[in-house]
Amino acid sequence: MKTMMVALLSLFLWGCGSDVSDTIGQQRLGNEVIEVQCRPTPVTIGMNEFLILATDVHGAPVHDLLVDLRMHDGDVWQQAIQDGFSGVYRKALGVESLQDQLQVRIKRNGVETELRFPLTKSK
Repeated sequence: MKTMMVALLSLFLWGCGSDVSDTIGQQRLGNEVIEVQCRPTPVTIGMNEFLILATDVHGAPVHDLLVDLRMHDGDVWQQAIQDGFSGVYRKALGVESLQDQLQVRIKRNGVETELRFPLTKSK
């Protein structure tokens, strides 16, 4: 009985572990830091959720952005959903090749900037 309780407790604790997501990259855009994370980790062929984390240089969330994503130059931009006022923007996109780059378009106060993030880290 003790062994079964220990096994169940271990299973529950394992299930409560953090959902660690992989940082694809980070770029500075003026006074903002734009970080891209993905789920699942690492990026796989098929649907992946991309999280765009926008903070200022002090780590405070930047929540007044319009963020669009796409995988290829010819694709239609797709707006990411803002997650409250946390500076996190989410969108799921299909990945056809791990050689692709995630294209992120940031709009703020009438200024538009495009960033590109390789899906895999160079070795």
